[in-house]
Amino acid sequence: MQSGSSNIKINERIFSLCTLFIFLFDFRSYSLSIKADSRICWPHWEQCRAFLNLKSLPDSYEINILFAILFAVIIFGIFGVLKGKEKYYFGSLWILTLFKFFYQFVWHFSGMHNFELFHLIPTFAFLINKKDRIWGAQVSWAICYFLAAFVKIHESWIVGSYFSSLSLGLPLVPKIFIPFLTQSVIIFEIFLSWGLLSEKYRKMSLVLWTFFHVYSVVLVGYYYPTRCILILYSLFLGKLSEEKKFLKISPLSILFFGVVIFFQVIPLLYSEDQKRTLRFEGYAYNMIDANFQCVNKTTKIINGLRQEQIEQNTSSMHRCSPRLILERIKIQCEKNTSTQVEWILYQSINGNPFYEIVNEVNACELKFSLFGENKWIKNQSDKLVGYPKHNAVTGNQTFQMQAMNSIIFKDRVIENTSIQTFILNRYNYFYSFYLLLWVGMFTWVCFSNLRSKK
Repeated sequence: MQSGSSNIKINERIFSLCTLFIFLFDFRSYSLSIKADSRICWPHWEQCRAFLNLKSLPDSYEINILFAILFAVIIFGIFGVLKGKEKYYFGSLWILTLFKFFYQFVWHFSGMHNFELFHLIPTFAFLINKKDRIWGAQVSWAICYFLAAFVKIHESWIVGSYFSSLSLGLPLVPKIFIPFLTQSVIIFEIFLSWGLLSEKYRKMSLVLWTFFHVYSVVLVGYYYPTRCILILYSLFLGKLSEEKKFLKISPLSILFFGVVIFFQVIPLLYSEDQKRTLRFEGYAYNMIDANFQCVNKTTKIINGLRQEQIEQNTSSMHRCSPRLILERIKIQCEKNTSTQVEWILYQSINGNPFYEIVNEVNACELKFSLFGENKWIKNQSDKLVGYPKHNAVTGNQTFQMQAMNSIIFKDRVIENTSIQTFILNRYNYFYSFYLLLWVGMFTWVCFSNLRSKK
């Protein structure tokens, strides 16, 4: 018993040290990124710019002092881990977790939510599941991977059009094989997310997830795979808990997991294409879910003077979010209440045509509703305006005060392969199959664990 208890404590200390490193890694950049008058607000707190307007160098030491305190908290936590002082590192983790949640999900919308969810969810689960902290974090990590599969149940991965519309395609994979590989990733994440919680399949799952993250560096760089590998290894390199059943999950943890899953699946209640409207962006995962290109035209009118700006973006990772663009416009409107902003937004995803999804004479009067209807965001079929060329993961972002060479073309450039066309013609069947597979797997996992009381 003492040996088992000792191993648990060691595992807790290893995970604590890894998650403390991620806090240190993240706060390094956060400490320089706050600008009070240009903060993007969340839908649940639209008045964020009027709250806690701290300044940074060279104007003030306010932000620097705040992050100096957080740095001290991290050091205190590391000291606690090395000395085996639970109260020290648990206390530090609570402070850091709550601050990071406040900073990223209340103070302002940074666009870094995917990275934060993959860090804060297992850390918070670790802290609140007192019955077995490591097991709570392990279950939460399996849920994170499982929800990543849900994100991919879309044309982007079922057809593989996210990657086939890139100029370089999917790294090391011929274009004709892209749909086979992308669909295999969906299946892999549905099953081997839970495979990590099985002693029988844990090692195999661990190897395959390692390969997945190493390969992903080619597309997304080090930032995301680094935190994933740290948490993955700190949780699953050792043996699983001897009583690895959901009965060791506290009611508070179950409620927490329920909220996380709820915000991921709630888009199913809406008929709109969530990849276009990005209604719940930030509340759920977005990851590599749609290959965006957009043209955003705004004309600011102040005292009869017109100032036109055109923004074109071909980066597949830059989400042309109507809500975020509206937030940027609102900042201009707040600075001068007599401002009127005409706004047109063209958007293309996955190499499909550009559609006009916004055309408003005064964006200053618009409001975004998280759960209600946003009539100012049009259906994709309303107005086709042209076609995109192949783009890149990084792509280009250009701003200009007058007309520029457009990224919208008259004729179709990107063509699907015969296999992709076959899948598109039967897309509803493929979509339904993967959605049912996802729901079925989740149902089986829940019932099989709840049934096992011994």
